[in-house]
Amino acid sequence: MPTPQITTSSESLVFSFCRVLWRDLGLRRIRLFRSLWAFLIRLWLIQSKNPAQDRTHFDQIYSQKADPWNYQLEIQQERYRSALQFLDEIPPDKQALRALEIGCSEGRFTRLLAVRCDSLLALDISAIALDRAKERCADLPQVKFYEWNLSKDPSPGIFDLVTVMDVLEYYYSPSALRAARDKIVDMVAPGGYLLITTSKARDFIEASHWARWLYCGSHVLSCIAQHPDLIACKKAEMDIHAQALFRKRDVSPNS
Repeated sequence: MPTPQITTSSESLVFSFCRVLWRDLGLRRIRLFRSLWAFLIRLWLIQSKNPAQDRTHFDQIYSQKADPWNYQLEIQQERYRSALQFLDEIPPDKQALRALEIGCSEGRFTRLLAVRCDSLLALDISAIALDRAKERCADLPQVKFYEWNLSKDPSPGIFDLVTVMDVLEYYYSPSALRAARDKIVDMVAPGGYLLITTSKARDFIEASHWARWLYCGSHVLSCIAQHPDLIACKKAEMDIHAQALFRKRDVSPNS
C-alpha cells in the first residue's frame, strides 16, 4: 500500500531537488546509494508528524475518492484469501466468539470476517471510511463500528481474535511501533489469536540491515514476534504483503 506523506512546501522543494540530482547522477542504479536514500527518507519520516495519529489526514484521503488503496484489485484480494486461510488454522474450539478488527477501512474484509464471529467490533480512524463500511455491512447485525485511534484512544476490551491490516506500517518509529504492538497484544485474550498484515517495502529495502533495525516493510512482523506473550503460528509473504498469525500464551512468561 502506498504510504501517504505530509510535507511542507519547503520540504517538497528539497526532496524534488534531491530527486533531480539522484536521477541526473545516475545514483539510483547503485544499490548502496539507493539504500542510503531510502534510509534517509525513513529517518525523516521518523522525525515527521506520524499520520497514524491524524484522523484528518486519513479523512482527506478517503474524501478524494472511494477505495483509495484499490482494495478491489486481485492483488489485494489475494491477502484476504490468505488471511482467511490463516484463520482456518485456528482449532475449532478456539474459533473467535468475540473479534476485533483494527483498521477496517471501508469494510471489505469486515464482511469476510463477520461470518466467522459471534460478534465483531470494527474500528477505524477515519469517520468517512466507517460510514462506507457501515453501508457495506448493513445486513450484518453482529458487526459494530467505532471511530478509534490506536495511538490515543483507550482499549475497547479483550477479544478472542484481533486482526490488524495496513495499520502498523504507519508507525515509523521503532518505539512507537512497539508501543502500538503492546497495546494490541493487551487486547488479545489469553489463548486468543492475533493476525497481522503489513505492506512490504521494495526488495532492496527489505534486504537492508537498517530495515531490520527500523522495522520497515515485512520486518514489522519481526517486531510483533518479539513480544514475550506471543507464539508465532504461521507466516507468509505475498507479492506486496506479509502476514503472520500469533497465539497469545495462556500464562504470561513474566507473571
